[in-house]
Amino acid sequence: MKEYTRTLVLEGDASQTYLNVPHLTRIWKEHQRGVRNWSTELWIVMMFNLWHRKFMG
Repeated sequence: MKEYTRTLVLEGDASQTYLNVPHLTRIWKEHQRGVRNWSTELWIVMMFNLWHRKFMG
């Protein structure tokens, strides 16, 4: 599940089209290492990608 989530957040079409992927990669790594809790922001990006897949796909 963790790999699916990482792929969705970092490689999803919405992320690739509209978001700053290097920044997403940095916050993903910080979250995974426990440096900072980015769960809310990562959840929003994940939902944005799922929404984009369903409605813009």
